[in-house]
Amino acid sequence: MSRRFMVYFTLGLALFAQDLYDDIAENLVGALDWDARVGTEPGLVHQDTAAAAAAAGA
Repeated sequence: MSRRFMVYFTLGLALFAQDLYDDIAENLVGALDWDARVGTEPGLVHQDTAAAAAAAGA
């Protein structure tokens, strides 16, 4: 597991102590998967779109 996952998992365990650890891990995997599809930085999608438009001559 990555260091990033372990940090978030540890924070999740501390914040949601009443939940089972496998529920926290499942929610975290889903959130990181969503994060990877959308991008971690809000401007990242905009920058990629702008670069593609500039390359296409728009």
